[in-house]
Amino acid sequence: LFVKFTPIVYLHSGESYYPDEIKNYIKNSRLVKEENEDVVMENITDKNINELSKYDKKYYLELKTKEAREGDKGKQNYFYCFVNSGYDDFNGEFTDLTYVLCFSYNGTLSAHDFDTESITIRIDSEEKIKKIILSSHGKYFSYNPNEIEYEGNRPIIYSAYESHAFYPDPKTYRRMFNFGNDCCERGVRLDDIQMIKLPEDPNLLPDNYEYLKFNGKRAKNFNERFPPLDRYKLNTTNFACPQHTLQKISGIYYDIYLYLFITL
Repeated sequence: LFVKFTPIVYLHSGESYYPDEIKNYIKNSRLVKEENEDVVMENITDKNINELSKYDKKYYLELKTKEAREGDKGKQNYFYCFVNSGYDDFNGEFTDLTYVLCFSYNGTLSAHDFDTESITIRIDSEEKIKKIILSSHGKYFSYNPNEIEYEGNRPIIYSAYESHAFYPDPKTYRRMFNFGNDCCERGVRLDDIQMIKLPEDPNLLPDNYEYLKFNGKRAKNFNERFPPLDRYKLNTTNFACPQHTLQKISGIYYDIYLYLFITL
């Protein structure tokens, strides 16, 4: 099912920060103790990367170079995949196929190391798509199947310039009174994205993914670790807000501001 519905992602043509494998992000970082900002591990390699599982939230990862922010422009990109099945009165029996794309850097107004965005495809017992849920700046927005483009079974999703928020159309989405707009276009196509299927229970991770049990902060001032499994177990309460309500409100306020500015 993960292969059948693999999303096709388009980056903005001017995108500077490409997706990357978590392991590459870690190896391009140093481990820092938050209390005194002492460097605990300067060089993280294949030999010592699994030692990260010993550290807790008092430690964080920090990219060592600006070049590491660029991710993997060779397009060896990876979805981290999770499955979650359930039943409720609204959906009936359903299965959520969640694809998480990771970036080493978010270059928007609130720039920071490490960034994740997710695409969840909710299918019914007959493997028909019921909803597609896209993450955008920590929030989730749901779309009906007919609101998304496809190539066969594969939905086409657009990643906003430098913020990487996911959207259904190649256009500009207004945010923060037009000061933090998300711009999407049919730019760089990420098609052959490899998948890493992870278990729901982090304790069941294979030995070669032991580093994902790192309980520290994946970046300075972040409280999340990876893989943030609980974050991607969605239910219908996540979909109460109409799609892009905040963007629409921001656009309305901007129009009012512009009207008053011109009038006065």
